Amino acid sequence: IHNKVYDLRPLLGAHPGGDEMLLTRAGTDATKEFEVFEHSEKARVRRDQEMLVGEIVPAERVDHGAEAAGGAEGVVEAKGGADLSRYLRFKVADLALAAVGLYAYKSWEKRKPLPMLMYSRGLRHLHLIMAVGIFGAVGSAQAAAKSEGLAKKRWLQVHKQRGFAMF
Repeated sequence: IHNKVYDLRPLLGAHPGGDEMLLTRAGTDATKEFEVFEHSEKARVRRDQEMLVGEIVPAERVDHGAEAAGGAEGVVEAKGGADLSRYLRFKVADLALAAVGLYAYKSWEKRKPLPMLMYSRGLRHLHLIMAVGIFGAVGSAQAAAKSEGLAKKRWLQVHKQRGFAMF
């Protein structure tokens, strides 16, 4: 990672991405994969302090800055597309939230007094919404567990969004 060699054996069994993530990239340059997952500063400091073995010899080093600069135009276009995609997803989420709010408001307007022990329509709808949220959260967690790389990162974002929406 960044022309340095690390002994990551202490992370086996404790890495959030799983052992397979570490073992499949062992002995290779994993800089791109490392940067994709936005590791915390704490993780970076721990890696450098506790797991650093040494540096790659100068003749074999890879200039990651030049690789990033070489594809900068494509990255800018991809980032613009990603920003638009993220914006549209948030707008869809806003629209869904507004629809649920409108539904709740209309249901509240048309409410009738009910006997104490009656299973009301509102309660049935609340249970349905909770069930859909739970199944969506469990499904996204399972999909994240079975995927790798960017797909795993996206499924984890979906899972976090589902959890926040249920809250």
